[in-house]
Amino acid sequence: CHCSACGNGKSADRESWIIQVFTATHVVYDATEAEHSECLVFYDTHDGGYTSFKLVKKLWANEAGDLCLLAGATCDRGLATQLGIMIRDLNKLWKQIRENYVKDHDANDKERLVVVVSHPHGQPKKVSFSKLKRRFKSR
Repeated sequence: CHCSACGNGKSADRESWIIQVFTATHVVYDATEAEHSECLVFYDTHDGGYTSFKLVKKLWANEAGDLCLLAGATCDRGLATQLGIMIRDLNKLWKQIRENYVKDHDANDKERLVVVVSHPHGQPKKVSFSKLKRRFKSR
């Protein structure tokens, strides 16, 4: 196991999981930063608690799109299970949203669902739902 609790591979017989994380490239710029980073999850609770796991590798990056994929490690079965369940639930919800709200390209823009998830650092996430009111095209 390469998690921080096991001391980077000293517990080879311990069951472990690799957790892949997408984030902005400007947050974790290169492989060295990735290897010295930690990912905090479930920190947006009122009690201020959180769970964390060590990031061990930068797998992929697209600087122009400001997106990268990192790999983290944990031997916490509960964390791995909880994240797996949350991803499964997200995929189910995403499918339902697509089935219920995604219109063909000829649909009136005012019927299009808009979902914004804002996540100010260190603060609870906010989710807003609305319909498209005006469309601005980027240059």
